[in-house]
Parts: sequence; C-alpha cells; structure tokens
Amino acid sequence: MTSLNFRSWMRRTAVRWVAGGILLIAIMAFILLAVLNSAAGVRVVETFPQNGGEIGARGRVGITFNQLMQVDSLASLFEIQPRIPGKIEWKGNTLWFIPSKALEPGLTYIVEVRPGGVAKTGRKLTTAIRFSVRVRPAEALYLSIQDRKTDLWRQSLTGALVQLTHTGGTVYDFAPSPDGERIAYSAANDQGGFDLWLIQRDGSQNHRLAACAADRCIQPAWNPNGERIIYSRQQSKQGEAAGGPQGGLYELVVASGKSTFLFPGTSPSFSPDGQWLTSGEPSLGVISLYNQQTGERVQIQGSLSQVPTWYPDSSKMLYSILSTADGAPQENVYEIDFGEKKVSRLWKEDANLVEYSLPAVSPDGQLLVTSLHLLSGGQTKQLWLFDQNGKKLKAITQDELFNNSAFSWDPWGKSILFQQIHFGSSDAQPQVMIWDLQSGQTRTLAQGGVLPAWLP
Repeated sequence: MTSLNFRSWMRRTAVRWVAGGILLIAIMAFILLAVLNSAAGVRVVETFPQNGGEIGARGRVGITFNQLMQVDSLASLFEIQPRIPGKIEWKGNTLWFIPSKALEPGLTYIVEVRPGGVAKTGRKLTTAIRFSVRVRPAEALYLSIQDRKTDLWRQSLTGALVQLTHTGGTVYDFAPSPDGERIAYSAANDQGGFDLWLIQRDGSQNHRLAACAADRCIQPAWNPNGERIIYSRQQSKQGEAAGGPQGGLYELVVASGKSTFLFPGTSPSFSPDGQWLTSGEPSLGVISLYNQQTGERVQIQGSLSQVPTWYPDSSKMLYSILSTADGAPQENVYEIDFGEKKVSRLWKEDANLVEYSLPAVSPDGQLLVTSLHLLSGGQTKQLWLFDQNGKKLKAITQDELFNNSAFSWDPWGKSILFQQIHFGSSDAQPQVMIWDLQSGQTRTLAQGGVLPAWLP
C-alpha cells in the first residue's frame, strides 16, 4: 500500500468512527431521556384558577396534566372541600370539575387530587395536588345610557363601577358567559349593521368575533360549557341583494372564532343541561326546539315575545307569546313539561283580568318572579313572587307610578335585579334596582341603567 493510499484509508476509517460515535451518543441520549421521563411520572402543568385565585358561582375548576390520563383512575381521587355535587369532564389532558349547584360566595374551597392516577403510558401520579379557590360575589352588568347612547358597565353590589366598553355608545345587547369570565355583546358598526364582540370581565382582550357588515348580529346565547355562542344574524337588504350570508341562527366556536349557519330563527336559548336549543321563527309563527343530542326538532305554534326561561333541571321551559284581546296585544305565558310531554297555560284562571310577563325561575326551582298588571287598571307592571305552582306569595313592588321589567335571580336565589322607570314622565331615567328576598328590602343600584343582568 502506497503512502497516499494509506492516508486515504486512515481518513475514511476516522470518518466512520466519528459517525458511529455520534450515532451511539444519540442512541444513548434517547434512552436516557426515556428513562428520565419514565422516572418523572405524571405531573400537573397548570390549574384553573391558580392557587388562591377566584371563580364565579358557576365557575369550573381545571387541572391540566403533562400527558393523557386514564380518566377512570382519577375519578375517586378528586375531592373538593367543602363538598359540593358536580361532575368531572375531560378535554385532552385537562380535568374539569363542573359544580351542579352554585358555589357559595366568599367561601374558599380546597381542591385536591390524591396520588395514584395513571396515565395512558402507565406512569403514575406520585404527588398529591392541592390548591385553593375563592368564590367571588356576583356583580351587576347593565347598559348605561348617556345622551341616548349605551355602553356596558359592571358594578359591584357595594357600588364599585367599571366601564367595560368604550364604543361611543353603540352597544345593543350582551350576554355573560355561564362562568362569568367573559361577555359577548353586539355593537353597531360603520355600515349600519351590528358586529359581535367578546370581552373579559375586567374589560381586557376586547375583540370582534363576527364582522357582519350591514347585517345585524345580535342576541348572543352561550351554551352551558361556554365553548359556543349561538347568535341571530338578521340579513340586511344590502346583504340579501349582494348574496351575502343568509339570515338565521349561527353557531360560533369561541376558541376558533368560526361561525356556521344552523337554521332560520331568532331569540336563541339553551336549556341548562345543554340538550335543547330553542328559537323563534316569526315568518312561520312557530317556536322551534332542537335536541342537540338526538337531532329531534319540535315546533309549537306561536311567536315568541321574549327569550324562553328554563327550570334549573331542564325539566320545564316557560315561554310567552303575544295575542290580541279587544284590539290590544296581550302577553300569555305557557309551560312545556318535557317529562309529561304537555303544554299548558299558566294563570289561565284570571287571564281575562291580569296580564303576566314571562317569569324568572329561582335557582332551586321553587320560586317564580314575574311582572303583572290588571287589564282594567293602570299601565305599569309590578313585580310579584309566586311559588312553583303559580300561587301568589307577596308583592315586590307596589308603586303604580313606576314600571318594572328585566328581572332576574342571582345565582343563589337570594336577590333579584330589575329595571324600573317612572311612567308618564318624559325626562325619567331608568334605574337598576335590587330586591333582597330575606329582608324584603329594595334599593337603587344604578341610575340611567337598562337591561340589568348578573355577572357571576
């Protein structure tokens, strides 16, 4: 072998040794990483909220693991103290505890997952998870009117105020998410229509969900888990002429912002268990109920005058339709009992004497609040409390100079928010009122506010 060939052989041999060494190191590193990962086991990467954080009365508690888990292995290891009924749902690596009743305001709950949970890889959770969650008090949301312009405000029951939107007074309607963390609202745009927006409860991360040009995207309704919003898109003449998106109900996935047409309708609402989606179809004069689990659709004759309300267990739905009596419109309230599969009219015994508005049902399903007025009397409506069978219990308001509307229960059934205005006064300003069930006392919460709603 010549010296030249020998040097070439040496170089080729050295390259082979180096390549082999690199490959061996890579294999060893891979094995070491696998061993370390196996030894590390299962760990928690995030909790919601963070330790010591706050949630609303209907808030969820979440725990995200670093890998997919065998869900059955954790069912008996999860605990929340004080104990409260609820269910566990999984989304990817995240365990969600969903309470079936309102969490107590001001109370601190301790959440714990004991060791022993098993991942799909067979690895185990070897360390207990423990963190605390505080339940914040509910606050009031309403549209504040200034010079006939409306923006969204948040107010605590002690009076602390936060202006959430700064649209110049173009907010039309709104809906807080079930957990109270976000608010969907519609606001006028510069094309004569209404866009759909989303904002956090503290006023941050305000962004548009649906740009609707000259169409009116309004009446947002959240599904119970807060992942989807159903809204009504009312097509404009310009949109129809241009062959734009058809009018009707749309489903918006909040995470992606994607909207999909469902079917014709307005005034959407969900049953508390998320099974039923209801809407009105004014062109057909019917109320539609769509079962999202079975695909079943039920139609009832009548035109909705308001968005329906539900009993907390989703066993019954209340709705109101307008009829004409002696040439004047009159609101009539009906009840659908899904268990007995029947429709009946409420308060039909004195239907010729009293007009009742659509009731709000207390969170425990035991009480109803509604506004009513005597057909032979004045024009204002007064709030009354009824039991679940429709029996009168007590008057909440009695001053015939004031009209009362837009009423709703707090998450615990202890207080009622409502809107009140002096009837017959051209310069009267609406005000947001609150009534306490235990004391029977009523007080003014805000001047110049309309459409009050609870923010958990």
